[in-house]
Amino acid sequence: MFSVFYNLFCILNNTMQRLFTTREELKDAADRVLENHAYKRVNDMMYQLRVDVVKLYFHIVRGEGIKNNVACAIELSKEEHLQARIEWVSEDDWPSLCHHWETKQYLEKRQKARESRLQSKNDTRNRGGSRPFTETQQWLVLNLSINQLSLSTTFY
Repeated sequence: MFSVFYNLFCILNNTMQRLFTTREELKDAADRVLENHAYKRVNDMMYQLRVDVVKLYFHIVRGEGIKNNVACAIELSKEEHLQARIEWVSEDDWPSLCHHWETKQYLEKRQKARESRLQSKNDTRNRGGSRPFTETQQWLVLNLSINQLSLSTTFY
């Protein structure tokens, strides 16, 4: 499992180092920024991988299509995970990755993250991006009594 994570991290980090250059005196700081970014991106990819496996399992085994928000709440067993290998993960690494998703350490970390998200008072969590302009405009009109005329004259 960790070879998948490490390989993804190395590929992303090396690609970013090839794409970006900096002055020599800033190289150490830039390397730290790139490593942190690569680590975050790979963590996000591994999170999405588990969600994609759940969706694939439901598609293959149960003949159902499910959305990300439903799939992220479902916990499969190791045997169920094994039935839905994602093609970009090697057959050698797949069993250890499936085992990892069943470990006590992983499940505890996952539960803590879920609780943290649910306790957040930030109403914009997990929105998947910014709100479209027209939706923001409607929200402003409804909640702040800002009419369209004053909105357009304020920002333009």
